[in-house]
Amino acid sequence: MSNRVALIGAGIMGSAIGTRLLETGNQLAVLDVDKDKIAAVVAKGNAIGSGCQVDATRMPGQQRDSAGAHCQTCSV
Repeated sequence: MSNRVALIGAGIMGSAIGTRLLETGNQLAVLDVDKDKIAAVVAKGNAIGSGCQVDATRMPGQQRDSAGAHCQTCSV
C-alpha cells in the first residue's frame, strides 16, 4: 500500500526517515530550505521536493496571504 507522506526537514534525521518511507513504498513530498538535502532524498526514489520556508509562526485565526498560502514558493 502506498501512502502520500510529507517530510518537513531533510537533515540527518529527516533523510533517514524519508529513506525508510521510500523503502516501504510510500510517495514522499520533501520540504527543506537546503535544496541539496532535498535532492539527496528525491534521488532515492518516489519523491518530489520543494525548497521553501513554511511559515510556522502563524497564529490560529491569522489569515493566509492573498494566494491562500503560507509558503510563497510552493503554495503550502
